[in-house]
Amino acid sequence: MSGISRRRFLQISGLAAFSPFVPLSGTVGPGRRAPSPVDEGVERRVPLRCRMCAQQCPAVGVVKGGKLIKMEASPYLPYAGICGRSRSTPAAVYNPDRLKYPLLRVGKRGEGKFKRISWEEALDRIAAVLRKYREKGEPERVVYLPRFTSAAGLDKPFWHLYGTPNIVSYADTCHSAGHDWGLGAFFGHPMTPGAFWMDYPRARFGVLAMRNPGGGLCVYQFGTLFAEGKRNGLRLVAVDVRFPNEAVEGAGHRWLPIRPGTDLAFHLALAHVIVKEKGYDEDYLIRHTNACMLIDPETLEPFDPVVEEKVDPKTGKKKKHVRYRVWDEARGVPVLKSEAQRPALRGEFTAGGRRVITAFEAITRALEAYTPEWAQGITTVPAEEIRRVARDLMRHRPRVFVDTGWYSERYGNVMRQFHAIGLVDTLLGVWEREGGIGGVPKVKLHGPLPKVPKPKALQITKYYQKNGYPFLVPKAGRRFVFEALRTGKPYEPKVIFAMGQNFIGGSAGSPEIVRLLDKVELIVCMTPFMDESCLYADIILPDTLFPERDEALHFKFKQSMPTVAMHMKAVEPPFEARPGSWVILELARRVLSPQEFEKYFGEFARGGWEAGWRRQLKGVSEKHPGLTLEHLKKYGVWHGRQNYKIKKKTPTGEVEIFSLTFLEVYKKLKAGGHPFAEHAHPLPRWIPPFWMGERRNGLAEDEFVLTTGFSPLNSFTGGQTRDNPLLREIWDQLGVDRVWIHPERARRLGISDGDVVEVFPAHAPEFKATARVWVTPLVHPDALFTYYGVGAGIFPQLKRFLAFLPEHGVNMNHFSRWRFAPLEGGHATQDVIIKIRRV
Repeated sequence: MSGISRRRFLQISGLAAFSPFVPLSGTVGPGRRAPSPVDEGVERRVPLRCRMCAQQCPAVGVVKGGKLIKMEASPYLPYAGICGRSRSTPAAVYNPDRLKYPLLRVGKRGEGKFKRISWEEALDRIAAVLRKYREKGEPERVVYLPRFTSAAGLDKPFWHLYGTPNIVSYADTCHSAGHDWGLGAFFGHPMTPGAFWMDYPRARFGVLAMRNPGGGLCVYQFGTLFAEGKRNGLRLVAVDVRFPNEAVEGAGHRWLPIRPGTDLAFHLALAHVIVKEKGYDEDYLIRHTNACMLIDPETLEPFDPVVEEKVDPKTGKKKKHVRYRVWDEARGVPVLKSEAQRPALRGEFTAGGRRVITAFEAITRALEAYTPEWAQGITTVPAEEIRRVARDLMRHRPRVFVDTGWYSERYGNVMRQFHAIGLVDTLLGVWEREGGIGGVPKVKLHGPLPKVPKPKALQITKYYQKNGYPFLVPKAGRRFVFEALRTGKPYEPKVIFAMGQNFIGGSAGSPEIVRLLDKVELIVCMTPFMDESCLYADIILPDTLFPERDEALHFKFKQSMPTVAMHMKAVEPPFEARPGSWVILELARRVLSPQEFEKYFGEFARGGWEAGWRRQLKGVSEKHPGLTLEHLKKYGVWHGRQNYKIKKKTPTGEVEIFSLTFLEVYKKLKAGGHPFAEHAHPLPRWIPPFWMGERRNGLAEDEFVLTTGFSPLNSFTGGQTRDNPLLREIWDQLGVDRVWIHPERARRLGISDGDVVEVFPAHAPEFKATARVWVTPLVHPDALFTYYGVGAGIFPQLKRFLAFLPEHGVNMNHFSRWRFAPLEGGHATQDVIIKIRRV
């Protein structure tokens, strides 16, 4: 970072006015006074949910003279807070780069040539194509890609009613399904980052691996709980390719630089030490997990289980329930766990003439090879540091955690990485424990529309789930839409309607996606700002930003207590921007039959969001007293009590340290000769990232692994932060457009601080971007670090539309390979080798 010292970097990156972790007027703790009507003055305060990233932190928009002048945190929530992105909202709202009118492409896709058209023409053109595929009996050929949707609650019902099952989110480039099934194996179903909360305020020691709660996303409540934890004396170790200063700056915290993609080895070594030194919670493992389960040491099958089928009273679906046998040390015989007096945790026994071992014994044996010394050779983290971390965890359990993380889809081995994190947390007995890890409780609301029938056509992602990717989460497999274009299986999509989703700039292998788009008849993008995907759209619809519209009530927060939050229009949208809810309603009028429209949309069309909100809350206050529309209009939010319970759907009904779900999939894949069957093994396994398999002798002199992360002042590839004039002022001081290079590597390459370099993937050197260099010891020597989605990258034509983009910058998705993480289908965005050279 030319001209900026490490000390200055740390000072600037913690700018008080933009930090969610200091007690400013916009950050309200449990004991802070809420404003009274006297405080209002000539200003109007409107309840909002911030959408500068996707987390929807409850906030208040301050309006004066019809203009949004600032954002504040909701004053009615414990641990409320907003970050620098949120505080820069007015700069996004009044950004001259906003898309102003509907646009029709007039040049080739990618050229960025468009002409202004009316809303009437735009909607008629879209509706004509939609009607064509519905009348042909092929509505599934239409794909809807939502992200920053401004039509929540209306969009999915419309597309399902239209007839397409293909509503697919972005999450396979974020947390799905490596994180979701790596941890979900312990609970029997996919567990998103929003399924857990770390009890930072009550914890004594924690490990952050590929996780930066201080500089990442979601202030309510992850960020504010984390801040309280640090104030309460929580000690932290960050295991990261770069120094995450927002998380571990200060006394009592440590940073352990790690080679990219090798976190799995670090966690396996932690588990090795915990088991070797008997630092696990034996009582927890016996009582709350299936660690005592007797299994065959060769086949891994449970010994003589009782398998029952139970019918779920809510869904009517059959569910397998397994009662397993343990070795009762009191009687020296195998019995059902419910009948055992003293179940054995470890050991090998003879039962029914067969050799059996406990599941925990199998895990212990599998961990024997994964010593700290072994891990040091892979990760470069010193063996004694690994032992020190493990002993700190053991010393303070259960008030400890290895953070369950968030953004997982970086490497091809991440499902195993998060499975290893779950193993360590289970050994320490931290699930559902104060000071450990809790489950995220939610209030279930109705939809704003009547329920619609589900489409009968095969969803594209479900096809791939059944064909090679058993852990794929169907609603989250965005890139499989384009894999269907590539392979024609199960069919080729013909229409893509993206609402707030940048499927090119936000997906690994952007150039391959661009090439495949020739097969698509119609591409529609609805967004407030131009992005990579818009460049290839046929029709662009100018969306509102979040303060310019009403929205459905929201209850899916990442927090420790059930929360419902209101969102009401604060200011008028500029030019001809319209909310997605209006667009969906207009498309429904044009595409559905009059009878369908009246049955499902009629009430909403007449009563607007007032009718939608009342439908969402119908009968809810009976279970949750005080949760009424009147309360939400007055206060903007409602919350319940803090909760630690985690939902389990395992066959045993317990936390499965030995996953029967993984075992079943592993056996099937192994029998079929699947090349990646080991990724589903129920026992601990080391599997290297893709890049290590490609460079078995190490990286070349000019080669790095491209890595990325968020700062508190940027998010994703949306223009609301990417092209924000206020944030750009601070970015220029921080050097957000820089790539970080270790001094030793820079010296050998003859690169100096502040140099401009070309960055390009080793497998496709024709795709190039430029970046300025920050030579710093705060990054691992094998890593080239950049903040997420900065600059135009390999799409320089974007600069014509986004004046506040940095001159330089790298978007890793432009360089990532077109491939999928084994079995779960994630993007493996950072599992790519990059080269650099001076310009």
